[in-house]
Amino acid sequence: MQDSTNPPLVIDVAQQSYAERFTSLRATLLDPNGLFSGSQMHADLLALLPLAKAHGDDSAELAQLYALLALLQGKRDEREEQLAYGEQCLAIQRRNPVLPPEELLALHYSLSLGVAELERPEQVIEHLRAAIALLPQDRSLSPRQQFGLRQELGYWLHQHGDYAAARAHNQQLLADAEATFGADEADLTGMLTNLAQNAYELHDWTASEAYLQRVVSLSRQHGKLEIELDGLFQLGVLAHERGDNPHALAYFEQRLQLAREADDDYLLERAEEDLAEFHRRAAN
Repeated sequence: MQDSTNPPLVIDVAQQSYAERFTSLRATLLDPNGLFSGSQMHADLLALLPLAKAHGDDSAELAQLYALLALLQGKRDEREEQLAYGEQCLAIQRRNPVLPPEELLALHYSLSLGVAELERPEQVIEHLRAAIALLPQDRSLSPRQQFGLRQELGYWLHQHGDYAAARAHNQQLLADAEATFGADEADLTGMLTNLAQNAYELHDWTASEAYLQRVVSLSRQHGKLEIELDGLFQLGVLAHERGDNPHALAYFEQRLQLAREADDDYLLERAEEDLAEFHRRAAN
């Protein structure tokens, strides 16, 4: 006779089976070198839904399963399903915070990629902000990864046309990065380029030029030729648009000389084409 004070053995077996199956599927999906059938993985995860729901409508098991389904459908480019699964997970999280910070951050970032593909910048910004808010609680990302995540938010604010907000965000980002890595860090070039674009859209030509000069200086210091050439190109365009064609010509000719010294046919062809295009525009 079974002791009525203990749960039936079949439930323990089912719970164990669910945990083992979920853990195995999750490991396969998260393995960067893992190979699997997307449709079969989707079917296998859906088969776990009744077992996850048996733990409760607001259980960690169900939230984690929805999060995994969202990640899978994102990998399969099934964006609408990705968002639907993600929202089901977040709905549970709002009622009962069951996901650890690193899993919640990963979900928000995954969803930001999904809505980016659907060209919904407002939602991209929303998910990136939610992910960034979790950074103080998350120890899974390196400092460079954290700055990269914050840099993405600045990019999307700019893409959405909120140039003032993008500039304020990127200014703080640059200050934090300089404090962390130093003012001569090579990776600052991306942040400085973004700030130059923010300032340009806000018609702050002086600031835009100053940021681009730093891009050129840093890229030259660290031997990043293509970034240096791009910075010189943007300086040339900016000078031309401000009516300063002598300085614009100097920037385009400097690009050409650097490309020749590098003995790179592709870079040389680009520099020659850009210089020719400048001459055409300057003649009009």
